[in-house]
Amino acid sequence: MKNKLYLFLFVFFPMLMLAQERQSVQGRVVSDYIGVDDLLIINNTAETETRTDSYGNFSIKARTGDLLVLSSHKIEQKKIRYTPDLIKNGILIINVKMALTELEEVVVYKNNNLTPEALGLVPNGQKQYTQAERKVFTATDGIDGIVNAITGRTKMLKKAAEFEKKSSLMEKIDYIYTEEEIMEEFKIPEEYVRGFVFYIVEDAEFAKAMKAKNNTMAKFLMQDLAVEYLQKLHDGK
Repeated sequence: MKNKLYLFLFVFFPMLMLAQERQSVQGRVVSDYIGVDDLLIINNTAETETRTDSYGNFSIKARTGDLLVLSSHKIEQKKIRYTPDLIKNGILIINVKMALTELEEVVVYKNNNLTPEALGLVPNGQKQYTQAERKVFTATDGIDGIVNAITGRTKMLKKAAEFEKKSSLMEKIDYIYTEEEIMEEFKIPEEYVRGFVFYIVEDAEFAKAMKAKNNTMAKFLMQDLAVEYLQKLHDGK
């Protein structure tokens, strides 16, 4: 009987101790799909801390029941009680709300409406352009437009403006999915993951769903696009 008890303790006691040890947790802090950098993350139970990198990623040791506190002047403070089931596809995603900056009281008089439109500098309701789009407009206007039409600079700038939009969309995809998640969920080989991301940002319906923050539709479209992409890879071999 004693031998069985010793055997039980010998086998299960190390397992019990291992379960109580803190494991390294990989995580990412996001707000509206964008990573939040330089954010302090405190394991209040273990009295340890770390900070997020420029992409919102972090690593901290934790075990079931540990209280994690997220703090920064940039966000509303958030606390979570860690459990392993919070991990999805090997990563702990924590969504936070950006803090509203309280401004000092400003008194605005009716005759002080000094907007560009009120001053007559631009027409009412004029479309606002990105930096790349403004370069395209300048390149097609007046004498510059004639010269640039000959040199092909306008065409280059239009491509730059389009690339700017697609780069922004690719950043959103990178914040939502890791390469490992794309490989596992959409069955994309590791060496073709970046190519798949380039492929899906070209799809107008997918871009529209992402812009509308319709993640359900975006994921549905990604599944169809993954099938198309894999078929193209197969046909190209």
